[in-house]
Amino acid sequence: MRTGTIHRITGETDVQVQLNLDGTGRCQVATGVPFLDHMLHQLASHGLLDLEISAVGDTHIDDHHTNEDVGIAVGQALAQALGDRRGIHRFGHFVAPLDEALVQVALDCSGRPHLSYGLTIPAQRIGSYDTELVKEFFVAVANNAGLTLHIRQLDGVNSHHIVEACFKAFARALRHDVVLAHDNPYVDLALEGEAPALLRHPEWRRCGIEFFSFSKSWCLGGYRLAFAIGAEWLITALRQLKGVVDFNQSLALQAGAIAALERAPEWPARLLDVYRDRRDRMGAALEAAGWVVPRPSMALYLWLPVPEAARARGLDSEAFAAALLEGTGVCLTPGNGFGPGGEGWQRLALVHPADDLEAGAARMGAWLAAL
Repeated sequence: MRTGTIHRITGETDVQVQLNLDGTGRCQVATGVPFLDHMLHQLASHGLLDLEISAVGDTHIDDHHTNEDVGIAVGQALAQALGDRRGIHRFGHFVAPLDEALVQVALDCSGRPHLSYGLTIPAQRIGSYDTELVKEFFVAVANNAGLTLHIRQLDGVNSHHIVEACFKAFARALRHDVVLAHDNPYVDLALEGEAPALLRHPEWRRCGIEFFSFSKSWCLGGYRLAFAIGAEWLITALRQLKGVVDFNQSLALQAGAIAALERAPEWPARLLDVYRDRRDRMGAALEAAGWVVPRPSMALYLWLPVPEAARARGLDSEAFAAALLEGTGVCLTPGNGFGPGGEGWQRLALVHPADDLEAGAARMGAWLAAL
């Protein structure tokens, strides 16, 4: 987890900040400056930062020192969380509307501090908060976090709206990151070795999401259901997206899928010996017929190269599959149905008992011999 912890004490303030860049938006702040607290909540919520801030300052004089020192401490905590900045998506950009206000923020986590500030805030105060302090806060953050930060007001007349849109745009630009999504339907069907999986990486909770299928691992192809494990903010976004674009499957099918996970977690492992036996026996039978087939280390398919004899007759993947079906009653899937890279290959699903597969291999061998 990328975190930063700062305790800053000066003659005017005592500020403590704990920041987690890979959080979920949890926020607990008490700076003694109510409007600043409100803006820090926006920073946490829209940036998905976990943020804890406590500050005691000379607010009996004014809010300047507390506002600035909170900005310095937040910037230092952010720099600490970013570490050496290797491998991050440095650039972020967002345009945030809030009613009539529209504010654009672009930033680069470059390590080179710079602020270009372009807010025109009509009111001198929002509640008791001096609006000049907005710029001072972002000066402190940019200088101490090492950010190149550009803030532009594109529209707006209400001072509260302008400032809040600015904090939201900054938070969203800071949150901008790469999402690593891994479609992994065959993870439970590794016949040799260990299947590659995003969840084995220690940082998957930061920006990773992995998708799994009931069709292959639990033999529930008719359910057309999958499940995902990933960063909390990505799961939240996926739930919102699914709720808008479709209505999912029936509750009965979902209950069946949940039962498969809860009551039969060992089921995929029980399939391994079955598929391994089918793979080996079918491969041996095809090789005995003169058809050399690569042996996959995972999944429930064999990929068969179109034989030279068929190529010599001008048969592409689709034409070969049609001729084989007519001649033997064995149905293979043409590789070019999966894209141009699949031309020259056939896919055979190991979904029948091994004896049936061997019988099919014998028919295919006789047919190939007659080509």
